[in-house]
Amino acid sequence: MKSYLRYLSHPSIFRRILAGELIALLLLLLVQISYSYREFILDQGELVSNELSETTEAFARILSVSQLSDINIRQQAQHIAAIRISMSNGDLQASDFLYRVWHKDGHLLAQSAHSDVLELPTQLDKIFLLNLKGENWRAMAKKRDNEGLVVLVAQPLRFYHDIAFDMMGKALWLAVLLLLFFSILIAWSSHRGLAPLLQMSRMVAERDPGDLSALHIKSHYLELMPLLEAINSLLSRLDHAIQSEHAFFSDAAHELRTPLAAMNAQAYVLTHARDEEEKTAALRQFEQGIERANQLLRQLLTLSRLEGLLPQVSVVIICDIAVTVRDSLSRLATRAEQRGIELALEGSESALVAMDRQHAASILDNLLENALRHTPDKGSVNVSINHIERQASMWVVLSVSDSGVGVAEHERVRIFDRFYRVPGTVGMGSGLGLAIVSKLLALHGGYISVGEADCGGALFVFGLPLLSKS
Repeated sequence: MKSYLRYLSHPSIFRRILAGELIALLLLLLVQISYSYREFILDQGELVSNELSETTEAFARILSVSQLSDINIRQQAQHIAAIRISMSNGDLQASDFLYRVWHKDGHLLAQSAHSDVLELPTQLDKIFLLNLKGENWRAMAKKRDNEGLVVLVAQPLRFYHDIAFDMMGKALWLAVLLLLFFSILIAWSSHRGLAPLLQMSRMVAERDPGDLSALHIKSHYLELMPLLEAINSLLSRLDHAIQSEHAFFSDAAHELRTPLAAMNAQAYVLTHARDEEEKTAALRQFEQGIERANQLLRQLLTLSRLEGLLPQVSVVIICDIAVTVRDSLSRLATRAEQRGIELALEGSESALVAMDRQHAASILDNLLENALRHTPDKGSVNVSINHIERQASMWVVLSVSDSGVGVAEHERVRIFDRFYRVPGTVGMGSGLGLAIVSKLLALHGGYISVGEADCGGALFVFGLPLLSKS
């Protein structure tokens, strides 16, 4: 019982469909009954009027026979009234039939036993209403000119209203039976209609957690297709995300293995060094391995944190990215000078964007360090800042170019993937810097692309929506 009550307390699509269909059916039956009742009343009203007219005409014609005495007139009137009542098959009682017969001078010749006192009617040959003891009666009067008789016949309005209600009561019972029948039919058809949805839910519930393949059901119903496509799309995205995470962890483990192996080797050299010079060289390489491992871990943590963020719709932090460019160039100036690399900056001196200053610095540091890493000694790295109109709004576009060997066209598609490094690349890069740049720009509504610089090296161009100074 409790489980049944708990089932009823929860919202149900089946009950909702069933209730809606039953309400619609009930309203349809009520409209049909109301319409039938109205038509019946109209038909019965016309029928009663015709019968009333014929009965009045019969009274007037028979009673107007020549040389009928007053007694004969009364007897004939009683006889005609009895015939009329008997023809109604018991629906019309004697108390429901009223007649009166007057001479043209107003003298009353005959009347029904229960008749009230009535004056000689002035309305002839048409139906009119009488109010007798607070009840409405339909009446008609006719006059026979040859004998001078005036005949009035009446019967109460409730007579055919009672007949109508009796017939509508029978029709209502039929409607109740039809409603019960159609309720069972609708419940069965609704349950059958929802069967594919229940089948799909069972398939999902019985599926192995590791199975992310598309769902397939035998019958593809039109109404289920959007849900089935949405579920299969979700499964596909989940499968892709899990595969990406597996690849990420695999690549991360592989990348961490290299500096750890190097540190292990240098630790062995330190332990077994024959002289101070060998020990110093091993210690220096050991420190470089630690630095590379630290850098890789920092980038992994940064990328992991960014993966959990959603695109920023409204950012209140404003950053002048031109100032950030100058700061990043200043930090790298010493390293560039040691290798004889020329750093150049041109373009706008101010460019306001909706971005955290730390994120902007991460983007520029990764791009500039990537450029320095791939630029040979005595080379150059150039940065330009421009304002352009794009998609009916103003954007700030920054380009970072170097004089290195550049990026082959077939490598440009994958260069922003995690852990991807262009074949032949040397140095301590981990393949995460450009992935972090791409993710940060996507989070802030920006874009980035890679091409070829005029001097043959790599050209990275990225853009962000420009904020006005106001």
